Amino acid sequence: MAYRMLIADDEKRTRESIASFIDWGSIGVEIAGLAGNGMEALEMIRRDPPDILLSDIRMPHLDGICLARTVSEEYPDCRIIFLSGYTDKEYLKSAITLKVENYIEKPIDPEELMEAVRSIVRSLDDSAKAPKLLKDLKHTSRLIRSEIAALLLTSGESGYIEAYSRFYPLYFNWKHDSDFTIAAVHIHEKDLNGDRIQEIAEGMYDAAEGLPGAEIFISPMAGGDFAWISSSIPDEPIRALFKRMAEAEADSVSGGITHASSISELPDAWHRALLSKEASFYFGRGHLLGSEELSGLSDDLPPGLLMDLPETYDESISIFDTLAGCRYRDIHAVQDWLYRFYLMMMEWTVNGNTMRKEDFIGLTLSEVRSLILYGMNVFNTLGNNQYNTKVKNALHYILWHYADANLSIKMIADKVGLSQNYLSNLFKQETGNTVNSFIIDVRIEKTQKLLRTTDLKLYEISPKVGIPDPNYLSIVFKNRTGITPSEYRLQERRNS
Repeated sequence: MAYRMLIADDEKRTRESIASFIDWGSIGVEIAGLAGNGMEALEMIRRDPPDILLSDIRMPHLDGICLARTVSEEYPDCRIIFLSGYTDKEYLKSAITLKVENYIEKPIDPEELMEAVRSIVRSLDDSAKAPKLLKDLKHTSRLIRSEIAALLLTSGESGYIEAYSRFYPLYFNWKHDSDFTIAAVHIHEKDLNGDRIQEIAEGMYDAAEGLPGAEIFISPMAGGDFAWISSSIPDEPIRALFKRMAEAEADSVSGGITHASSISELPDAWHRALLSKEASFYFGRGHLLGSEELSGLSDDLPPGLLMDLPETYDESISIFDTLAGCRYRDIHAVQDWLYRFYLMMMEWTVNGNTMRKEDFIGLTLSEVRSLILYGMNVFNTLGNNQYNTKVKNALHYILWHYADANLSIKMIADKVGLSQNYLSNLFKQETGNTVNSFIIDVRIEKTQKLLRTTDLKLYEISPKVGIPDPNYLSIVFKNRTGITPSEYRLQERRNS
């Protein structure tokens, strides 16, 4: 990286000679500009501050002393060299307090000037290296602590021996028997890559700085999980760190916490923390779950409960109520069954956008319930064998694309492979409703749901239901329901 130097001298030949006849590039310097007086120099500096100011002392409009004083106050990182004539010695005495780096007497010796600037370049290089060195040391320390945490949680005793042999005492001096706190924290993001994982780990370490108590060792583990471990402290620092993350974005993080009293117990403790973390399936994200929550799970999954898939909407609601109430400990079995149910529902609704299982199991029970019951509603709307397949496909396309403000009969007709006129006639014949009227019905239904279940303003709801203009949405809503959106929300809250 080249450092930028501004030359200020009222003698045109002098400033141009300095700029042109010395090979500044050979010492890592480029000329940022030439100024004929102090005021011009100050204006140039304020537009684009240089690293080095080479300034004559006696200049019109603003002399070098005043220029240096202003630059030192406004740009303290800028290094200054004075150029002085024989009669300027008295001026230099008043410049001592400005901490000017050097001064060069006129007539200028190019070698002397180049060496003075080279000295500043070395100083600037050293100043740039210091924070980078500290940053590199911090990064290295965090990588080592991450490795130590992984060794302890996966290998126990042998990991402890290895950590001590490699990192004691600079990075690791934990006692074998102590009070350990272990947390498994999961980040709910799709397709995490190595750079993103490291970025998250660095963010966790940054968030942990300044928390009271002993330091927390953080390590990325498999599948979007991160291990947090601390020694000889209560839960508070780890809980405080999790709270910071959850407050920032509760839906993106879930966690489990547990304890151990010796190094040999750490692998089992890590496994328990993972199990606690998985209970967020029932309790929702944004919580650091521990033994208290786990004790509320049911051990026995009744034989036959998850054998057959429900065939009606009411049966679906019943099974979800049972799962939410009993909270069975075998979460994987529940998730596997629900994914089978989901796949069946997707077949019913003629939808090819099936969620991958690895994404599905990241959903909470509440989210799965909403997803599947929505699909069951679609199935009930479509009917079993009531409608022509083309009409069912059109209904389904509307239900999945109602939020698209550009949704049109042409788009739907192209999707199902019919002409617009034929689709319109067939749709009206089989459903008793026009395509456009059905689209409005769906959008008003979704508006009602958002008014009931959220605090979103109408201008926030309108783009979510495919009607970008909130005023128009309000008109359509009143035409269909007889009341305004605000009246509907107030009515629903009174009835709840």
